[in-house]
Amino acid sequence: MDSLERGAALESQIGDYFRASGYAADQNVVLEGKSGGHHEIDVLAEKSDGIISVRVAVECKAWQQRVSKDVVSKLAMVMADLGINKGIVVALNGWHQGAKLAADSFGIDLWGPDDLQGKLGALSLAEVKGSGRQTAVDALILPRVPVERLQAALASKGQGFMGLGAEQVEAGRLVWLPFHLMKLSQARSVAELFRRAQVKVFPTWNLYSALDDTLWQVFTAEPQIEAVDVAAAVPPSTTPRGLARRIADSTRKWNEVVTDKARERYAQQLSQLGIATPIRHVTIDSTRLVAHPFFVGRLSRGGRHRFVAIDAATGKADDGVSQGLTKATALVTAALHRAGQG
Repeated sequence: MDSLERGAALESQIGDYFRASGYAADQNVVLEGKSGGHHEIDVLAEKSDGIISVRVAVECKAWQQRVSKDVVSKLAMVMADLGINKGIVVALNGWHQGAKLAADSFGIDLWGPDDLQGKLGALSLAEVKGSGRQTAVDALILPRVPVERLQAALASKGQGFMGLGAEQVEAGRLVWLPFHLMKLSQARSVAELFRRAQVKVFPTWNLYSALDDTLWQVFTAEPQIEAVDVAAAVPPSTTPRGLARRIADSTRKWNEVVTDKARERYAQQLSQLGIATPIRHVTIDSTRLVAHPFFVGRLSRGGRHRFVAIDAATGKADDGVSQGLTKATALVTAALHRAGQG
């Protein structure tokens, strides 16, 4: 992959990232400035809530070398001429100290390799760097059903009731989806016959979707994981930090409230996080990003579409995962495209 191909791939991935984050994003946009000059923006991302509008100019540099301060200064000049107040320089291989000083001075963000790894995921970043179609991910080792069963399950989801409301299945690909695997130590009081209640710790390995943080599965023993080469994976759009805060807050509030109604409310929140009550405290011992395969298809009818995910381990449709994929349309569409090329 040459530098032009790397640059185009990086712009495409950054555009997908902003679209998945709720922005309208276009690539290689040419705008006329107040000076009368024309400027090309690698990625222009825009979002408006009806009151406040945000425009972000992104300069993508997929260079083999680090970027210099000149790149940052040029973007600052372009932003001033176009009246854009938010700018980002994406540097695939980092930057020189002068670029960092200039970025701090102009209020421009720098995204380097570590930022891109977190935002795009390992697979997407590897594709930009041209390291090939196959990338290793940490995968859950679970049984797999034949592809024919997965295809049949996907087709059945688009048939509608008695043929009414049938949808067209536009794609069917094996795609690896991201999950946060968190080992939790759940401490609770356990009453024993003729003895005072004892505090015991119960370990669980909770699996949460890394697209929307919903609980997917709870293991009472550590699941087996191994590195697997895959052709298409959806990058995560959440981090474990948000889950950790929710677990800590819900546990604390369940122990603090005194009314039955309030306790019931927080018990429900904890149940949705895979934590049983009564609970004394929860410790997060470890977190790990893992992947699991789903057979994913896009179903369309009347100009509207949705994604359906069939669990490759059970052969059954997972409505929660399907809804999460529909919300992350740009990321999933890109992964389906990669799967079709793999």
